[in-house]
Amino acid sequence: MKRRLAEFSRKYPLLCRLERTTPEGSVTYVLDKSRLSIRLVPPYSEERRAAARAYAKEHGFQPVKAIQDIA
Repeated sequence: MKRRLAEFSRKYPLLCRLERTTPEGSVTYVLDKSRLSIRLVPPYSEERRAAARAYAKEHGFQPVKAIQDIA
């Protein structure tokens, strides 16, 4: 969230500004209430996960190898 707010404030300085930071790492931004939306996504059901696995197998999905596996 901090990264997204920082990017938004750089891109739209008239709509969002950094008000303060603390040594602990917290930040406070000021922006219009209408500019903020929080979307909570529930976890996938086992049925949906199984469908996603089947789709991946059918379409030849190859998982990305870890960097240490490549080196």
